[in-house]
Amino acid sequence: NAQGMSVLLGLAFGLKQSPLSPIQVLYSNLICAITLGFVAAIEPPEDGIMALPPRRIGKRLIGRYLLLRILLGTFTLTLLVVASAFWLKSFNFEGNLFSMEDKNDPN
Repeated sequence: NAQGMSVLLGLAFGLKQSPLSPIQVLYSNLICAITLGFVAAIEPPEDGIMALPPRRIGKRLIGRYLLLRILLGTFTLTLLVVASAFWLKSFNFEGNLFSMEDKNDPN
């Protein structure tokens, strides 16, 4: 999970706050769940899928190539999120990533 690794590595590399806000984590989980649900609901079944024998015991569900793609995507997303958090932090003199205050608000 790239979101969890982003939070973990961001804090491990010295950020005071998580690189992702809680609403960003919830939003990305929502989008991922909805899109995967659409794929499962809309994709037509393959012809003769029920006539195939079950897979043999001990056969991998995820092959090496697919595992490599998953790991590469996860590490790439994690690296980009943590790097962008440090880049954003460089523009903020106080070192905070997120602020609930509006600096231009006169009140």
